[in-house]
Amino acid sequence: MNVNVKGFLREFENYEYGVKHIVPAVFTSLDDIDSAFSDELENILYARTYLERELCLYPESQELAPYVAQLEDLDSIFRAKQDSVLQIVPNFADGRKSLRKMPPRSHWWWYLDALEEYEALQEVIPMTPEHLCLTFDAVVVARMGLRPGQALRVRMPDERHLVISVR
Repeated sequence: MNVNVKGFLREFENYEYGVKHIVPAVFTSLDDIDSAFSDELENILYARTYLERELCLYPESQELAPYVAQLEDLDSIFRAKQDSVLQIVPNFADGRKSLRKMPPRSHWWWYLDALEEYEALQEVIPMTPEHLCLTFDAVVVARMGLRPGQALRVRMPDERHLVISVR
């Protein structure tokens, strides 16, 4: 059986568009959310399920290999937006029943409502001789809803730790 690359790319594009453009990074109010969000979320999750199934069926596929890293990046962004999803769809766990008859136990998104801690290395870069800048990756920006110029509170409990709080 051959890999359906065209189908994989179609679902990859659906998942990418959904994660980047349909799922909001920050939940403000239900007035700002399209009433069809639950349907769109179901389509995004279906696309992710399809991608996972194809990658499991063809683990050695050279045609799909270039998309694995991109898929992991999209997954990180989607995980970072989980708080927004769970605020918009508070009955996410009930929605699982409508998505599949048998829960796909290996799919992380199925348990999006189970909170996960995120840890990643971030980078300190020089701005001026007396100032340094801390950069955040897309996951941290999306999960925390950070914006340029936003005020953050920084505490130093000791010489080895910083605690950064969003105000």
